[in-house]
Amino acid sequence: MKKMKLAVIFAALVSVFGFSSCLNSGESGPSTKYWPVTVTGDRYTGFKFYADNGGILVPTSTSVSSVGESLEKEKRILLYYSFVDEETLPSNPTETTTYDIIYQGATSIDTKNVINLYQNADADTLITNKDAIGSFNIMSAYKGYITVEAAFNYSGDAKKLPYVNMAYNSDVDVDVSNNTLNLTLYYDNNAENAYAQASGVLYSFQLPSELYGTFSSDSIKLVVKADGSSSQELKKEVKIAKSSLFPPRGY
Repeated sequence: MKKMKLAVIFAALVSVFGFSSCLNSGESGPSTKYWPVTVTGDRYTGFKFYADNGGILVPTSTSVSSVGESLEKEKRILLYYSFVDEETLPSNPTETTTYDIIYQGATSIDTKNVINLYQNADADTLITNKDAIGSFNIMSAYKGYITVEAAFNYSGDAKKLPYVNMAYNSDVDVDVSNNTLNLTLYYDNNAENAYAQASGVLYSFQLPSELYGTFSSDSIKLVVKADGSSSQELKKEVKIAKSSLFPPRGY
């Protein structure tokens, strides 16, 4: 498994948090690459990996034969792969362009649904227990998922894992006139003493597709806010096609 350049996730951090599980690689090959993808398919119909920001990666059956059962349990992964034939890649690929690849391995990306807080008493702990997060960046917002890279403090105790989630209140956070959806990133360090530092951890959140008919424009703006240190508000924005509220179906 190769090192990531997108966001540095140290092996020690992965093992401490238990956020990610490494899926054993199938075949090995030259020019190993990596990319966040959405997993569709299964062992019987075949897998397709929808790469963030375009392209569909189709693994050879032999390369995923030993990990198919594990892949079926995943929604989002950081995929390690190589192309079957790099000489045949198109010069101007589209989001529907397919690539034959050899699966090399993967790291799970912690994936949750964006929560609607409106009249949702069970979600109150998101607000009452939230802590300041160090920083975050939007890595991608594509085909049903928004993925953030976060930096924060944690206790270092594997039995007291921090909690990260994303939510909105459909009563106040859906700005129809400006075609904007306001989201909040919540972090709970789940510990009294959180002094260890973590950075480059990826989280994916499935967007609320039920809002598709709410917006009139073909594109919408996602605004993500979070509480930073010293009462500073962190804010990031990204524009997506309205159709990107839906995850890929794999066919």
